[in-house]
Amino acid sequence: MSKATVRLTAFFLLCVLLSAAAGHPFSAYAAGDQRMIAVISGGKLHMRASASSSSDVLATFDEGTQVNVLEKKDKWCHVEKNGKTGYMMTKYLQFLETYTHLGYGYTDAGHTVINLYRSPDQNSEIVCKFFGGARFEIVEKQASWYRVRSGNNFGYLPAEVLHETTDEYAYVTCLDDVSAYTVNASAINARRDLGTQKGMSMSKGGFSYTVSYPLMGLGAADATVTSAVRDLIDCTEADFKQHHSGASAALTLDYSVDRLDENYATVTLFGSYAVSGQNSVTVYEGLTVNYNTGDILDPTQLFTNRNWILFQLESKLTRAIGDASGSYTLSGDTAFLSRALLTREGVSLLLPAGMLLPLSCGAQKVTLTYMQTGDLITLDTPIVSDNKRRIDPTKPMIALTFDDGPSAETLRILDALETYGGRATFCVVGTRLNTYANVLKATVASGQEVACHTWGHKKLTELSEKNIRSQITRVTDLVRELTGYEIKVLRPPYGSNNKRVRNVCADLGLVIAHWEVDTQDWVTRSASKTYDSIMNNAENGAIVLCHDIYETTADAAVSAIPELVQQGYQLVTVSELLSFHKDGATPGTVYSHLAPENIDASKGQ
Repeated sequence: MSKATVRLTAFFLLCVLLSAAAGHPFSAYAAGDQRMIAVISGGKLHMRASASSSSDVLATFDEGTQVNVLEKKDKWCHVEKNGKTGYMMTKYLQFLETYTHLGYGYTDAGHTVINLYRSPDQNSEIVCKFFGGARFEIVEKQASWYRVRSGNNFGYLPAEVLHETTDEYAYVTCLDDVSAYTVNASAINARRDLGTQKGMSMSKGGFSYTVSYPLMGLGAADATVTSAVRDLIDCTEADFKQHHSGASAALTLDYSVDRLDENYATVTLFGSYAVSGQNSVTVYEGLTVNYNTGDILDPTQLFTNRNWILFQLESKLTRAIGDASGSYTLSGDTAFLSRALLTREGVSLLLPAGMLLPLSCGAQKVTLTYMQTGDLITLDTPIVSDNKRRIDPTKPMIALTFDDGPSAETLRILDALETYGGRATFCVVGTRLNTYANVLKATVASGQEVACHTWGHKKLTELSEKNIRSQITRVTDLVRELTGYEIKVLRPPYGSNNKRVRNVCADLGLVIAHWEVDTQDWVTRSASKTYDSIMNNAENGAIVLCHDIYETTADAAVSAIPELVQQGYQLVTVSELLSFHKDGATPGTVYSHLAPENIDASKGQ
């Protein structure tokens, strides 16, 4: 494992521990505390930074949107929605319910159909169905029932199916449906690379099933798949007989077998269980098998650092929720890793409905690319090794840098970089970090470089040595606190530096990143002009200056990133670029580019 990988592993472990300790927006609540739910009435409503109509607007929500009320006052309410907290005017909120928070609980994962009831009676209306693995907030306890909440859903569960826990589930909030990673049959690649198809069907007394699954001639794998199919038939038929006699219900199940490389294949079962008058329940299972030996991969042993995967998953879900400034935070529970698969795209995590997002969001499939996970995967097999991130210093490299963020626009750039396997350096301003904490986390989680752009965007050459140090260390300390990441690069505002600045950076172990290409995006505010500036000035070893606080810059970056890759450029961070300098990167030294004649190709990965 490389030194860089060791450092990444260490800081991701630290960042998750810090994150878990920080909790989530409801961490201050203890069992027995009162919570309220309200719905917006009278049109769109702003969420503001403080209890004043002149304060900043944090978000705007439509009429009918549910919010959690953290504190109710005469004119203003402190509210939470999708991890964001702020203030809304009381007169535009209709209060639906006050309930008592009593803790959290979870249902056992597995092939069991569980019903959420309207009242504590198994003959009452079924609010929704789900397979095991869901988690809930407990709001009421009876002798043999729990009243629970999942997102906007309230209902009752029999006490025997719910286990109380001290874990805090950050997702238990007024969260709208999230479709970014929701599983449906059309999203599954129905490949049949291995094995023969086995089919079964039956229709009797209103219940029917139509299932297809593979037999590959591999004892353990075939037995596991056959058992899973049988379990699904049995549990859905039992649910039908107990709760829906006289109605109609159907289980449909299909499969995919995707040969990944010379060693491994992924088997996926997918389908639905539908009852007349009920929303269908997604059926989604999978396993990774070594088709040479017949062994089934144990996904819990797949990673050398589980906490890094937790951090990465949290970042993905945060972005799916659209939570740029809130604090959606997963607990340290890594039970979801038992549902990890190898796929062509990367490591896919299969999450049952209600596991990490509310039931209404459905089952989720979140994929982490091998460029992000490869160095932490224990398997030495082509699907992993051939897709790890590597930099070839004999080929053109270019370092895109983005100043003045983070911002909501940063996420669009991160998505483009991830899609095309690139990296960039994001030079952050300290005063923005708490507001956009989850954007910062997403930046770190996606493997980008975070550089210091000072706390308050001060011109460092006008400051004393003490104040220069403060402007830098306040940023490095907060980034470390929020993510565990250790900053190694300073981008001084306006590119301004002198001997005092260089001496402080040398003492702090920071190199100073200037630029060779200034896109002038902050002047033109033009996507086309910014794009042209990047493309017309691209050359091997260049450091390019952009700003990720402008929509137009994000537009330009989203267009330029795939074009640069198509032209053969490797998109690298400043630190990656300078790692190939024949003399090494010296703290306190200013670098605007890496001249090709200074590249040491022997340092290639």
